[in-house]
Amino acid sequence: MLLWLGFAVVSAAVLIALLHPLLRQDRGGPADADAALRDIAIYKDQLAEVDAERERGQLGDVEAEAARAEIGRRLIAAEDRAAGLERNRTVLPADTGKRFAVATVLILPLVAGGLYLRNGSPSLPDQPLSARNAKPADPGDIGRLITAVERRLKEHPEEGQGWDVIAPVYLRLGRYAEAADAFQRAIRLLGESSKRLAGFAESSVLASDGIVTEPARLAYEKLIKLEPQRPEPRFWLALAKEQDGKLEAALADYRALLRDGDPKANWRTLVEERVAEVEQRLGRAAPADAKPKPKEKQAPPAAGPSAEDVKAAERLSDAERRQMIEGMVQALAERLAKDGRDLAGWERLIRAYSVMGRKDDALAALSKARGHFTGEQPSLNALSELARALGLES
Repeated sequence: MLLWLGFAVVSAAVLIALLHPLLRQDRGGPADADAALRDIAIYKDQLAEVDAERERGQLGDVEAEAARAEIGRRLIAAEDRAAGLERNRTVLPADTGKRFAVATVLILPLVAGGLYLRNGSPSLPDQPLSARNAKPADPGDIGRLITAVERRLKEHPEEGQGWDVIAPVYLRLGRYAEAADAFQRAIRLLGESSKRLAGFAESSVLASDGIVTEPARLAYEKLIKLEPQRPEPRFWLALAKEQDGKLEAALADYRALLRDGDPKANWRTLVEERVAEVEQRLGRAAPADAKPKPKEKQAPPAAGPSAEDVKAAERLSDAERRQMIEGMVQALAERLAKDGRDLAGWERLIRAYSVMGRKDDALAALSKARGHFTGEQPSLNALSELARALGLES
């Protein structure tokens, strides 16, 4: 019943808006016709004046033709307006307008209601918002929306709101380099905020395969000033120190994060692992409260040579270094053969093969990865972007 009441109110409002001009009967009286005729006379006088000035040499041929064209356009419009006013007075008198208005009021709602009862679904139950939100988005629709935003930003690159909208989308789709660029543009145009700084830093780290770059470190330092208790910037700044070889400082930051953080937070296991790793590299036994807790059905990380692995490899001979890297890559390939649902792992493996000059292996890994994500367009798009960046697709 409430639905039909809403239909009635909306229909009445629309009819009033449409019929108000008709009921006013403002079809152009004698005053309007006289004004139109005066305009016609004025424009004709202006045309004659332009011709006179042209003959006297006060106007050049180009200027005169331009003036005649503009005055002629206005003259034609005035003549059309006068003719229309005349037709309204003779063809559609006022009483006809009233009859038309009354007929519309009576017929239009009846026709609309009949069409809805015939072609609509008035008995269809409502669908809650939660159920509509649970439906997966059509990847094609997402792609079209991204394309539309990108086209808009190409034409108007100074629209900060557009960069602010598309940056998180790039990040979710795994287009990390583009996400970092979009976040950076949004920060430049709209200013710094916790959301933009965190997005820029995260996408920069992911685009660098887990290395905390200098721009990312600066962003995290600004973020921690805005939100001192936020764990993400504290962790990544500690990891940056670890990657720079400042192990004692990194260990102190990791322990401070464990001490200050939520005891039930799901990130504690990762931090405890870093504590144990740093303790081992320093030649110490990890404290009892810093030993890694056993994981429950947790997939192994998308392994690959870390910054420390690279530094250690630099101290080896060429043969030993290559053997070390190939062993890591082989371990990653074996893990993905057992669990192929790790998109980041596939991206790391494809990139490693490409850097090592093993293009055939990179193409084979790309094909296997696409097979694991058949029908998942965002993941396939991320793989295609990586392939294009590495020159694996023509």
